[in-house]
Amino acid sequence: MLGSAKERAKKNGLPFNIDLSDIIIPVVCPLLGIPIIEPVRVIGGKRGPRESSPTLDRIRSELGYVKGNVWVISHRANVIKHDATADALERVALHLRQKIYDLA
Repeated sequence: MLGSAKERAKKNGLPFNIDLSDIIIPVVCPLLGIPIIEPVRVIGGKRGPRESSPTLDRIRSELGYVKGNVWVISHRANVIKHDATADALERVALHLRQKIYDLA
């Protein structure tokens, strides 16, 4: 996880100053509440992440992989928040809840 983050930072010209002690893998995803488990599955002979795999996330992407700006969340949560802002995610949730309520 640390090595991959360092490679991504270099490739994308992002700051990088974290070390292994900055990567704390929780028992459950802090965003979705799902258990964080085995990070890899095999799909058609290729290794890949599960929805519950731990991923290193930049809280504010533009700041890079720097101390205080990374945390470990599930792969699923990372995919959901990929490039969305908190405001955009809140709007999606609000409108989705309304649509679901309207159908009830």
